[in-house]
Amino acid sequence: PDQTQAGNQQASGASGGCSSGGGALLAAVFDGHAGAGAAKFGASRLPELVARAAASPGGIGAGGLDKAWRDLCGEWTRKADGSGAVATAAVVTTTPPAGGGGGGVVELRLVNCGDSRSLVLSLERSPSTGRLLEVGVVWSTLDHRVDDPEELLRIARNRGTVACAKGGMRLAVGDWRLAVPRALTSPRWLRGGVSDEADSYTWRILDDSSDPDGPDGGGGGGREVDGESSSDGGGKAYAGTWPGGGGSASDFALVLASDGVWGVMGDEDVARCVAEALATENLDAQGAARKLCEEASRLGSQDNLSAALVYLRRSRTEL
Repeated sequence: PDQTQAGNQQASGASGGCSSGGGALLAAVFDGHAGAGAAKFGASRLPELVARAAASPGGIGAGGLDKAWRDLCGEWTRKADGSGAVATAAVVTTTPPAGGGGGGVVELRLVNCGDSRSLVLSLERSPSTGRLLEVGVVWSTLDHRVDDPEELLRIARNRGTVACAKGGMRLAVGDWRLAVPRALTSPRWLRGGVSDEADSYTWRILDDSSDPDGPDGGGGGGREVDGESSSDGGGKAYAGTWPGGGGSASDFALVLASDGVWGVMGDEDVARCVAEALATENLDAQGAARKLCEEASRLGSQDNLSAALVYLRRSRTEL
């Protein structure tokens, strides 16, 4: 986030693995302000909290990642060093098809707090050759912005102060001018109007036989992700489905990146960069994420650059 003092640091974390046989994978990007403490704490602690949720009776299913985030925020509030961090995090789970046939399900569960962003891309391949034909933008998480009318109302209810700095609205906390109203943060920032409530997202990728209505029936269009706001002005919940089928084999890519990337690259720019990494340079997920950061730097980004990329293939999931 932009601020008037130096010391913006970042950290990123990812762990786990999954395949068509089932499992879970966690990918996350943390981007800090007022020091690196919150970012480093989040990157090291979130995997442990997600693993705890996965081992609980309810598993990582509905609410598991959200609970891990809330636990992370609670722990940081008690030990905070005054720093904060925006974050975007995703858990990818795969459910194998019954009886070993078709019909497996890939499910994405995400939390997003601040202006880091997650983006889902479709990778259309030739069914006969596997050659990449097209990369398209499916959907992305929504950034939290101080100038959003709902955020302004929430900040006012919490007696926060909004100021104009660097040509835009900023949340004023002491001498700091924050460009984001939500983050993993400390009591001081919470009292100043920053919220640690995250938006949550659930998105399912179905094979044909997983969808009883088929790819074109029963309200399954699914490219849009619908949102529903909570009644207390906290985080919002979004859900959507992508049915299987079509004339070409669809793989997907999940991109998570800090605002240093998104500040100079739009969703379509990222899609083109990933397409080049795949089709021209044949890079793996780590190489494609590195290329994304290099491209943002080439375009003039002066901010921290962190990115993670997950290939969601029909046969396996690769980070």
